[in-house]
Amino acid sequence: VYRANPHYYRIDADGQRLPYIDRLIERIVRSQQATTLAFAHGQSDHEGIEVRNVSWVRRNAERHHYTVYDRGPSQSTNFVWFNQNPGADRRGEPYVQPHKLEWFSDARFRQAISYAIDRDGIVEGVLLGRGLPLWGPVSPANQSWYNPDVRRYPYEPARARELLREAGFSWDAAGALRDRHGNRVTFTLATNEDNEVRQAIGLVFVDNMKQLGIDVRLQPLDFNTFVAKVMNSFDYEAGLLGLTGSWDPQGGWSVYHSSGRLHMWNPNQQEPRTPWEARIDELMERQLRTLDTEERRRYFFEVQEILAREQPMIYTVTVNSYEGLQDRWRNLDPPQMGSLVWNYDEIWAETLLLR
Repeated sequence: VYRANPHYYRIDADGQRLPYIDRLIERIVRSQQATTLAFAHGQSDHEGIEVRNVSWVRRNAERHHYTVYDRGPSQSTNFVWFNQNPGADRRGEPYVQPHKLEWFSDARFRQAISYAIDRDGIVEGVLLGRGLPLWGPVSPANQSWYNPDVRRYPYEPARARELLREAGFSWDAAGALRDRHGNRVTFTLATNEDNEVRQAIGLVFVDNMKQLGIDVRLQPLDFNTFVAKVMNSFDYEAGLLGLTGSWDPQGGWSVYHSSGRLHMWNPNQQEPRTPWEARIDELMERQLRTLDTEERRRYFFEVQEILAREQPMIYTVTVNSYEGLQDRWRNLDPPQMGSLVWNYDEIWAETLLLR
């Protein structure tokens, strides 16, 4: 329970000290579904609504006096990536089998995978039309830093097959994809088991890969177990996760810079492993040293172009953002990004007559 600070510095035009509300209660609930149910039955004032819950939550809106707001594309991203860590564990066993590391390290292989993902199908089938295909690390929600001109990978399985042939892959009589050494192309895709939307995206990915003759096994994991594999043990082959996005490029330093812990495909590098990663490091360091916004945009736009070309993180979709709010609240000032009720100190509630 948060109580109003009687010494808060802001005062309105009539001389009244803000905030207008006396207290704010945040409830700790076991699951996202439980909080959504509570909101939909009028037991809370504000709630973020997952895309697959929007329709049924809206059905209760008139009865419980709330509105579900469509905020447009969110800042969140969803992506697939391959473990490109060339290291070994304490026993000397490589984190990734050498022949698989060869696949994962080839940009043509990653580009082929990207061309084989039916992003529009994910938007329509999984998100029920409430999202957009995503081509890079920045969602179109963040217009200040979004580069609309990065390379795109529309659903083109034929183009994917061309790239795989260029990279030395071929298909056997049964239609299974094999590398130049005869190894069957198969890998395990890990994701967090508590995210139903992400698991559904994973199932679409598995089906898309079958069309290329690639056998993918979806592995739902406890979130903390998955994160430990990605950041500590490196005991995985491929992953499907998402990030919430940041307002400024610097918020993604740990993702983009080769030394970063969230540089998913090969974190914590002492020196950049590839020339293109070295270039991204240089650009991220340059944008950090200037206060010229347009100069920073040029540097970061190039970062996005490199990531789109090399595909170390294969972006899939961004979901739309939906928020539910009780109708009694007044003085809202919805921002382009962020929470509908970010201005807690300025909002107040009216008593509404029951309908």
